[in-house]
Amino acid sequence: MKKILIALFIILLFFLTYKKFNTKKDFEKVLYIETPCSPVTLDPSISDGEYEAREISKVYEPLLAYHYLKRPYEIIPELAEEIPTVSEDGLIYTFKIKKNVFFHDNKCFKDGKGRELEANDFVFSIKRVADPKLQSSLFAFFDEKIVGLNEWREKNVNNEKTDYTEEVEGIKAIDKYTLQIKLKKKCPQFLMIMCMPHTVAIPKEAVDFYVNKFGYNPVGTGPFTIGEYKPQENKIIAIKNKNYRDKFYPTEACEELAKKGFLKYAGKKVPFVDKIVTSVILEDQPRWLKFKNKDLDIVDLRGMSNLKDKIQGNKISEELLKKGVLYSMEPRLATSMIFFNVTSEPFKNNKYLRQAISMSIDRERANSLIYDGVRIVAKGIIPPGADGYYENFINENSTRNIEKAKELLMKAGYSGGEGLPEIEFLVNNNLTSLRFAELVKSNLEEIGVKLVVKPVSWAEMRNLTSSGKYQMTTSGWLLDYPDSENILSLFFNGKYLEYSGYNDEKFNDIYKSASEIISSDRIVLYKQLNEILCEEVPAAPLFHEAAMHMHYSWVKNFVYFDPTHLTYFQYIDIDIENRDLLKKR
Repeated sequence: MKKILIALFIILLFFLTYKKFNTKKDFEKVLYIETPCSPVTLDPSISDGEYEAREISKVYEPLLAYHYLKRPYEIIPELAEEIPTVSEDGLIYTFKIKKNVFFHDNKCFKDGKGRELEANDFVFSIKRVADPKLQSSLFAFFDEKIVGLNEWREKNVNNEKTDYTEEVEGIKAIDKYTLQIKLKKKCPQFLMIMCMPHTVAIPKEAVDFYVNKFGYNPVGTGPFTIGEYKPQENKIIAIKNKNYRDKFYPTEACEELAKKGFLKYAGKKVPFVDKIVTSVILEDQPRWLKFKNKDLDIVDLRGMSNLKDKIQGNKISEELLKKGVLYSMEPRLATSMIFFNVTSEPFKNNKYLRQAISMSIDRERANSLIYDGVRIVAKGIIPPGADGYYENFINENSTRNIEKAKELLMKAGYSGGEGLPEIEFLVNNNLTSLRFAELVKSNLEEIGVKLVVKPVSWAEMRNLTSSGKYQMTTSGWLLDYPDSENILSLFFNGKYLEYSGYNDEKFNDIYKSASEIISSDRIVLYKQLNEILCEEVPAAPLFHEAAMHMHYSWVKNFVYFDPTHLTYFQYIDIDIENRDLLKKR
């Protein structure tokens, strides 16, 4: 009897212990990350921000994507069964859609059950980007590329409601699982474009159901779901899609990543984490403290002040190493610039004023004092790693020379700054941007140019610049795909007011020629375009960036992934035991 009682006690103790430590909460894998700004919208058809794209790509998927572990980047099928077949003339692309892929369960569908993905979903999604009622800047990627799409767009400009039932010759669902896209002319970057977030599959039911609230209620086929998004809450919570299709961690990698052990998870089903909690943290100091306190698993160091306290000689401090912190730095296809609004005074038809300002900026000092020397001072618009970049390029207008800048200012008609009104410099209202703006202001005072720094929120900056309500502003461009045409397109035909509104006949002609060349011959034209921009200075190149992150050793499979900002979170895992152990240190 005594033995029976002891056995029962042991069983009871085991049950209580199991119940206490084996609840769903205890074994739930949660990834904690941050973002420096709240996404304005999670509508893929209109959202063109980097941080918005990162959230969107947790939920939505395109036909094609980039291999997570291969460098240079390699395009692979995502929702397509395989890379599309292309007609002999290079104009017709035929995609076979994967079967048994389902949209997230959502109340927009009958009985709340997500339906199967169809080719027609891509027809709808592409038309939606072209819908004149949305006025999406992303239409630029399809503009004059797809047969009949521009005509369809124009026809619906004055219609009270856009007619999605009208057929567009260049976008057809041949059957339930076959999509055909016909181009007007050859496009070297078309497959890259089809990897981008705005080409994802969107269900019409969700757009019809949520109407003007669709941007806060994303519904896709992706590895995670997001409930109603509320920007004011400063937190975005993504939940693992329980009905996600069978997708597996890569079984191949480039030599460098294979040597680092990134194939240990090869063949395992993704995603690995159950939840992703993204905190919106505007300032870098609170962001860093939250990471240091182990309340964030990964932190983006870009734009963070006092990096020298954290990184010495491209290595992190012993203190951080002891806490299980790892550091990674990956090159980014990005250039930060000062943009001049060339459609209005004082910069309209006055390249000498733009040259003078660019030549006055002390980029080396800014890099050292504000960015802790981790950026590359830009010689031109095209970043390293992109076609058309060459290291020995010399750009006098980006080389600091105060005396010559004064001469240029005189040529501009404002000797010593006389007669030149104060110029408003629109910047983001974070500490790093403000420090840079003050340095530029000080630099320009040396030649007699007076700046008024106007700090605004990210959302307000986008609204002001997109409507051309600025004189001078600063921003960066991360290439949407690894081809220089993408960053050069900012200056084509005056389409983008937020990126200076530059419109030059010679530039436009060369750009159009380059966009039609499939071979590497277009690289010569890219160099010519870069030289024109460096001479005319609609934008003053500042820096090329590197992606710098720190993460704790309990985070597995993290490597920064650049093109189109598509989610790497589906490949990340959390070692819960290691996390619990290190958090006690």
